[in-house]
Amino acid sequence: MPKIFHVNWFRRDKDGGFLWPGFGDNIRVVDWIIRRLGGDASIAQETPIGFVPKKGSLNLEGLKDIKYDELMSVPKDYWQEDVQDVKNFFDQQVPFAAL
Repeated sequence: MPKIFHVNWFRRDKDGGFLWPGFGDNIRVVDWIIRRLGGDASIAQETPIGFVPKKGSLNLEGLKDIKYDELMSVPKDYWQEDVQDVKNFFDQQVPFAAL
């Protein structure tokens, strides 16, 4: 089974600011993914939607104002809304006969 990783670089906090700085700092997440693909299970924490980086396993050196707990949170209402958005997309884009 292939491993699939999902990253939302554009997630925002309650004040509208980005939770992740983006740009060159995205390599920090890619590094974590590569280590995870290498079989290091100790760097991951299981959640209802899959595995996320365990606290301390993502290189945050030099980054300021990272709200780690919020960044790695799995808010139920957020994911329920996302599932509904995906369902609506497929309802509109995929002919009923294809389902």
